[in-house]
Amino acid sequence: MKKLEPLGRAPGLTGFRREILLFLFLLAVWFFGHSYRGIRHDGLLYAVQALHRLYPAVYGNDLFFLFGSQDDFTLFTSLYAAFVDFVGLNAATIALLLAGFALWIAAAMLLVGSLVHGFEFWLALTFIFALPGTYIPNSELSYAEPFLTARLPAEAFTLFSLAMMLRGKWVYSFAALLVAFAFHPLMALGGGVLAGLHVLRNHWKWGALLAVAGVALAGILAFAGISPFDRAFHVMDGHWYRLAVPNFTNVSPQGLQLEDWNPTLFSLSLLSAAAFAASGRLRAILVLVLVVGLGGIALTAIGTLFFHNLLLIQLQLWRALWIATLFSYIAAAWLISEFWRRNETYRLLLLGFLTAWFTLDSIGGILSLLVCVLFMSYVRGGKDLAIPRFMALPLYFLPFVAVDWWLVSSWLDSSIFHDRGGGLDYVVATTIAWLVVTAGAVAATVVFLLVWRHAADSRKLPHLATVAGVLFLLGLALAFWDGRSERRRYYERAALHDPIPSFTRLIPANGVVYWEDDVKMAWLALGRANYASLSQSYGRVFSRQAAIEAKRRMDRLAALGVMDRIFDFGSLNTASRVHLAKIEDLLSVCQDPVLDFAILTIDLGNGVVERYSDKISGKDYYLYNCNQLRRRFADTWESSQASKPATRFINRMP
Repeated sequence: MKKLEPLGRAPGLTGFRREILLFLFLLAVWFFGHSYRGIRHDGLLYAVQALHRLYPAVYGNDLFFLFGSQDDFTLFTSLYAAFVDFVGLNAATIALLLAGFALWIAAAMLLVGSLVHGFEFWLALTFIFALPGTYIPNSELSYAEPFLTARLPAEAFTLFSLAMMLRGKWVYSFAALLVAFAFHPLMALGGGVLAGLHVLRNHWKWGALLAVAGVALAGILAFAGISPFDRAFHVMDGHWYRLAVPNFTNVSPQGLQLEDWNPTLFSLSLLSAAAFAASGRLRAILVLVLVVGLGGIALTAIGTLFFHNLLLIQLQLWRALWIATLFSYIAAAWLISEFWRRNETYRLLLLGFLTAWFTLDSIGGILSLLVCVLFMSYVRGGKDLAIPRFMALPLYFLPFVAVDWWLVSSWLDSSIFHDRGGGLDYVVATTIAWLVVTAGAVAATVVFLLVWRHAADSRKLPHLATVAGVLFLLGLALAFWDGRSERRRYYERAALHDPIPSFTRLIPANGVVYWEDDVKMAWLALGRANYASLSQSYGRVFSRQAAIEAKRRMDRLAALGVMDRIFDFGSLNTASRVHLAKIEDLLSVCQDPVLDFAILTIDLGNGVVERYSDKISGKDYYLYNCNQLRRRFADTWESSQASKPATRFINRMP
């Protein structure tokens, strides 16, 4: 069989104009896929940590900080707080996010350029920028997140460290890895292990010596009681484990279904296929990435499901899968470049991977493993397979069939879900989100191929059309990058400038407030500590006291029927408000002396001390003084409880 030259090395496909246009195209893809939706998700936690650094007396009473926080393990908060103090929260967040983007893009280009070149280099970056970056099964965590956290710079420095490692510049690699650990140890750990294995492979004597020294040092620190190494000898007790681990998929695989593993299986299949077919440095690094990813999964499962080891649970070692996901896209680009033009069998196998990707919500993981096995068998055999035309043609249409199947099954699932009383809006929103991501990824790949084909075209019209198209896409991406709602934009810009003075003049600076289902308003608009919410309970894995206290407070909020009552992550997407609160429900919550004020969207008449009308949203918010309610209704409360010794309120008392 005559070996055809791969696409990435075809003659005449280089040129400065193409490089510039492809880079601008990648920027457009990046900003389309990383649109700014404001301070949200875990970005909100890092924002309030920065505010806590600046105003410890104000936020010190917040549930999130009562028993320590992740702020204890990162230098990022100090940097964030300094910027907030200098230019304000909104400007600091956007500036640091854009700086993080620039750093991440540069590091990714250095890393990919250390492994592949030409066509596969640009295709790999297109995949990395356009395809979903989620890496933990059934979780929203992804690499290069479009909101500001310490994970973004930690990932960037980890990628830079790996790039320098592959280029043999060990001093720069080690320095970058130290910076990554200083920003976010959990995200840098996978890169550190990967670099260590690479050293062990090429310089086994030095690698073994460093490994022994590292284990010995960790053991000494553990015996000395130095955090977090001392946790290696501790077990999470049953009560704490039940509060912290089940249904918290960032931490444990407990409760995951087979379909939840599909994206992970797909990434591992791509890595395995490429590692089997490649040679030299690319093969070596892909094998090590597989070892790190599989090792992270195994240690996470062992530590959480069997031994409940405190250190293994808190390290969340399977976060190393973010590196495996990223490298799987490099593997995919290399496979396409090397094998698409070889023969029809390879093309059909690659289309099999594409079909698996389109069916990741159902059978995609198992299908990708099957295609991987067939691919490796064919590579090993080295013999051409004569596929009849009547069989080959239908196989080319399998990806389209997979998309149609997915659409029909999603429609049927949403109908069944709605008939059973579930939230149809959630299913529809999830379906639309998947379609947008899929369509965007496919469109990005198609446009990339057009740019690659016509950017260096000697004919004037195709070249000018390509330039105009790329510039239009980039302009469009930048114009719509800030996708915040008017309300979100206003309150983020007004944060720290007292946007609701009618409330803040009544609430002391060190007061604890409950803002109904909107912790962000309490933290940013009011500038006050919040009573309880799901976001504030994220520290449950790192502190037994935090887990117990969060559960106590959120159980108390159940009297109001609000969404903030939900402690179980697995119930969040399908839950809804139980009932509209009554005055006795508010009284039940206010019996907790920790709570000073409550802000609800319901006028309960008694106890309202101030009303705020949000002109943007059209909602009215009512401020209740819990201290006054406790004094005003003390006699009524005590007498009613004396006659009802088993009421639901007493049962909710800690």
